[in-house]
Amino acid sequence: KDMYEDVEKARRTGTFAAYEDFGHTSSNTKMLVDLGFCGLMKQLEDAESKIDGITEKQKDFYDSSKIAISAMQSFCKRLSLADGITEENARCLKNISEKAPSNFYEALQIIVVYFYLHEYIAGTRVRTLGRLDDVLYQTYRKDMDSGLLSRESAKECLKYFLNKFWTMKVPYDLPFCLGGIGADGEEITNELSYLIVEAYNELN
Repeated sequence: KDMYEDVEKARRTGTFAAYEDFGHTSSNTKMLVDLGFCGLMKQLEDAESKIDGITEKQKDFYDSSKIAISAMQSFCKRLSLADGITEENARCLKNISEKAPSNFYEALQIIVVYFYLHEYIAGTRVRTLGRLDDVLYQTYRKDMDSGLLSRESAKECLKYFLNKFWTMKVPYDLPFCLGGIGADGEEITNELSYLIVEAYNELN
């Protein structure tokens, strides 16, 4: 309450002009990458099935959420069939329409697809991509250990990933976070933290 009174006072005196902005969304990027669209759909269905005596308002929420996720899955499938798309990207888009991302490339792709749909179709500002080094580290590490990915190929993927947001002409600085303290209180900075910075700097 005091904060709002201070803001009103500042407006009246001309100290500064600031207004409420409710068009910003901080999506759970880690959940998106860990579960994928299919996992989010299952989570919704499971949560809905546990409600005894569901209200009309609750039903509307679950129905609309499932429609939105289903539309994202359909978008990926349709995009995988587009003319001129590479075989690798077509396979990736089909995979993320049906299951959780299974590798680094798919993890990057689902973030790009979700951002595009949320930002340009839903029309709500996505204000952060999340803590990218933490969100992506599990798939990065798995692909590195299996030999599917090298440091250089991972950096190339990251450059394409970052460039996607540049080509979408995001009309504001799009933040993401690197490093810091995890839920267990331990430092989580990892080799991917440095690789993301390196890729970003090389892109200028």
